[in-house]
Amino acid sequence: MNRLIQDDSCHWYVIAVSEVTEFEKWIEYHGDDQTYEIPWNGKNFDNCRVDGPHRIKFMEWREE
Repeated sequence: MNRLIQDDSCHWYVIAVSEVTEFEKWIEYHGDDQTYEIPWNGKNFDNCRVDGPHRIKFMEWREE
């Protein structure tokens, strides 16, 4: 299952629910630098960046 999540600069990402905590640490690691191309702990979540929620298509959803 995936989740649509936003960083502090209003960029949108599709992140696996199991990786949300790691994603949040990745954002923290970069702070205000916003140099997301740099991997943190072997991860580069910049590959999951999308052009906003209006570009996402899905078959099912649920609100938590």
